[in-house]
Amino acid sequence: MTRFSRATSLQTHGAQATSLHTMKGFRVACFSIGPQEVVNEDPRLSFGQMPNLFVVTSGSGTLHTDDGPMKIEAGMSVFVPQFVKHEIVNDSDAPLEGLLVLYGDNSDFAFGTPYPAFMQDLNQFYRDYPFRKPQPLSGK
Repeated sequence: MTRFSRATSLQTHGAQATSLHTMKGFRVACFSIGPQEVVNEDPRLSFGQMPNLFVVTSGSGTLHTDDGPMKIEAGMSVFVPQFVKHEIVNDSDAPLEGLLVLYGDNSDFAFGTPYPAFMQDLNQFYRDYPFRKPQPLSGK
């Protein structure tokens, strides 16, 4: 069992995220992007090393790729191929939330380590991480 919420997730790439399942070549996470927050704003993070499938379950925002901006909202899924520059802007007043599925041959080499070492490091990271609540959303 994995609990997930904005209060218990980790900040990554500009979003709050909770890993739900990780195995060789496949990861699933819940994500939450707060109002006016931007994912992959740092150019070093904007090119994914593996394909990304975003499944939006609530909220709305704008996905920016080399093909231009695309409005995304609850009930949509969006596939972003490997090495395609992408940035998500939550330009609404409510969180943009959903599932992120990462898969492909490159997913276990994102940090330049073999998969067993990556999993050992990830396990240690979660055991040692000082979880803290994110700042409350303004007006709530």
